[in-house]
Amino acid sequence: AEAPVARDSALRVIRELQPLRKWGLSSLEGLLGHLRLERQVRGLARPGEVHCVWTLQDGVSAWLASHAGGPGHSSCVHGEDVATHLTQSREDRWLTERVCRRATRIFANSHNSARLLGSVRIDPARVTVIHPGVDPARFRPDLDGTGIRSRYEAQGPLLLSVGRLQRRKGFDTALRAVARVQSDYPGLRYLLVGRGEDESYLRGLIGELGLQDTAHLVGAVSDEELPLFYAACDVFLHPNRVEGVDIEGFGIVFLEAAASGVPVVGGRSGGVPEAVEDRETGLLVEGQDVGELESVLRELLGSQSLRDRLGRAGRARVERSFTWERAASSLCRALEPGRQ
Repeated sequence: AEAPVARDSALRVIRELQPLRKWGLSSLEGLLGHLRLERQVRGLARPGEVHCVWTLQDGVSAWLASHAGGPGHSSCVHGEDVATHLTQSREDRWLTERVCRRATRIFANSHNSARLLGSVRIDPARVTVIHPGVDPARFRPDLDGTGIRSRYEAQGPLLLSVGRLQRRKGFDTALRAVARVQSDYPGLRYLLVGRGEDESYLRGLIGELGLQDTAHLVGAVSDEELPLFYAACDVFLHPNRVEGVDIEGFGIVFLEAAASGVPVVGGRSGGVPEAVEDRETGLLVEGQDVGELESVLRELLGSQSLRDRLGRAGRARVERSFTWERAASSLCRALEPGRQ
């Protein structure tokens, strides 16, 4: 179904109303879904190139279309998707390799994500790294977060995590570290914004650690309210780790916190060291090490000047290098005719 973006827009948007539920070709449902989307790709009016956001969803359909006389395609990799696809099944690995090898261009959200393609013999010279961005007008330090602090009775430091509640985010490590420091910071609160498969596990851990008054599973929040949570907090806490083959590809939440002028604590894994400059815009830790995270929290909570310095540097770095305008310009340059 077609839907206009805006009245004065030159873009024609076609929304796929029957999303792919199976990504592979070995099941009849997956094969038929890809063939349906493949026919749509070939039917586009004189396309120069199809830009695919995911390798094993729209990428497979575009790959099939290219073999049937359709346009060429570019493919994006995000880190955690490639790490999972290359180990999850032989079919996923085979398809990932085929889609990326036939792609005219490959875009990665981090240098770490780009390196993962080496295991399927993709020439690094064919991969363009374009880091994600953030809107510094939406996430900014001058927003009033007092309403959030009041809602959760934060009379002391306020710690914040934002993201899907899953094991690789390291929120269990964060809770254990918070339990060690809470007695030294009266009124401390820790808010976890998001939903996910680990919700019941984290809720049980909160009870086990006696953090019922300190840590709160906030759930999902509106787009309008999310920037206020960042503005309200003193430290953004996201000690991610590698969990099996699951990794943090980059971490836009780190940019959202930085744009809000908030110092961040991230995990020293995946693409996060590209989102957070250690000791410049935040502090990096091993996501499984509760003791190291406790030490870093004490360092940050004990020094307003350190938090201010890291927060200012993070905001400046976003304005300089991580806006969506910068990302869009980089993508447009990479897509210029003749650039491969």
